[in-house]
Amino acid sequence: FPIGHTGFQKLIGRADLCLDRLAHDVDRRKPDLIAIMLGMNDCMNEGAATNYEANVVRLVTRLKASNPQARFIWMTPSPYDSGVSLSPDRLGPHPERAERLRQYAAFLRAWQREHGGLLVDFNAAMEDFNRTAQTEDQTFTLCGADRVHPQDIGGYFMARVFLRDVGLLSWKVPQSIAALKSDFETWQMRNDTPAGRLVVERNREQAEFRTLHMIRWQLETLERRNADDFAALRALESSFNGRSGQFEDRVRRYLKEWPRVHETD
Repeated sequence: FPIGHTGFQKLIGRADLCLDRLAHDVDRRKPDLIAIMLGMNDCMNEGAATNYEANVVRLVTRLKASNPQARFIWMTPSPYDSGVSLSPDRLGPHPERAERLRQYAAFLRAWQREHGGLLVDFNAAMEDFNRTAQTEDQTFTLCGADRVHPQDIGGYFMARVFLRDVGLLSWKVPQSIAALKSDFETWQMRNDTPAGRLVVERNREQAEFRTLHMIRWQLETLERRNADDFAALRALESSFNGRSGQFEDRVRRYLKEWPRVHETD
C-alpha cells in the first residue's frame, strides 16, 4: 500500500499470498522503493511456515523483474512475544512461533548481506527490549495485548527503529520501560499541534481505507482459492457464542461484507 507518496510501497501479509497481489498493489504503481516485511502470518500457518524462504525468493524475483528500478528495504518481522504474561491470553505463548520468526529474521539478514539494500531489524530490537523490560515487569510488551499487534508505544518503538536503521534518525534505544514511556510522551507532546493532529487524522483515514481494501482482497482470495475456507469462517463464527473482540469482530466483518462485495463485481 502507498505510504507517503506513490514511489514507496510496503508489502505485508503472508509471503505466498502476497504473490497474488503484486500486479494490483505494486507493479501498476512502478515504485522506486519497496519495503518488505513478512513473517507473522506465515509463522502461524503450518504450510506457509515451512515454505517462507522459498516464497520470499519467488516474491523478490517477481518484484525485481517487474520493477528493475526499485531499491529494497528488508524488514525483519516483529516478534511473537512468547514471554509476556497476559490476562486474558487469547493466543497463548507458542514459543515455536517466536522461534520461527527468529529464523525468518536470520534469513533476511543473510539475504541483505548477499543482495544489498537496507535492513530494518525489528525482530532483534523488539526482542531485546522486551527481554530486558520483562525482568522489571513481566506484563510489559511492545507486541500488544495479543502478543502480535503492537499498539501505540510498540508502534512508536518500531517507527524509531525504522528511521534509525535507514539512516534518517540517530536514536539510542531507552534502557527501561519508564525511559521509553517518557520518550514516547515527549514525542506526543511535541506533535500535539494542529498540524500534528491533522497528520494523525489523515493516517487514521488512510488506515481505514487500507482495511477495507484488504477485506475486499481477502474475501475475493478466499472465494478464488478455496470455497471451503469461507465455510470454515462461518463455522468459526458460530463457535464464538456471542463473544466479542478484535479477532471475532474481524471474522464477522468478513462474513457481512462477502455478499455486498460480490454483488458489485
